[in-house]
Amino acid sequence: MGQEGTPQFLYGNQLRLIFPGLEQYVELPVGRSLVVRSEIALNLGYVKRTFGQKVSGFGLVLAGTVSPRWYYNYNKRFVRGKSVYRNSANFLTVRSTFLPGFLIGKSNGALRPMTGFTVIPSWGLRRPLGKLILEASAGLGFRRTAPKGESKTSGGGFDLRVQIGF
Repeated sequence: MGQEGTPQFLYGNQLRLIFPGLEQYVELPVGRSLVVRSEIALNLGYVKRTFGQKVSGFGLVLAGTVSPRWYYNYNKRFVRGKSVYRNSANFLTVRSTFLPGFLIGKSNGALRPMTGFTVIPSWGLRRPLGKLILEASAGLGFRRTAPKGESKTSGGGFDLRVQIGF
């Protein structure tokens, strides 16, 4: 448990259940209810093209994220005696994700590596599930991405996450 209702330094792994992927993360406390979270992730990518030539394929896409995370009800949960195991609380964050254009283990040429970045403000919650942690979040924001070597397009970005880990 954190001291005096302060989030803990954490590191761990999570399995994303919606838009599947694996990530390794570190949370570094920088204030009473504020942490900086960094992640490196392998996201499962799948594509199926039906126009012209019918092809489908999958691969693992590398992504890196840095985000400030404000656990706005952490101290309230701590004071009321509720579990704050592994920083279990509601949070607001601004996820800044970089896509370097690395594609690992693709099945064929249907899936192309993406480059670019996204900035997505999100709301989420984190709760214990036995010794594991269940985390869910959703947000809308900005993205600027393109297949590697092509001109980038900008627009809205959506992030929906349900993940379990330790």
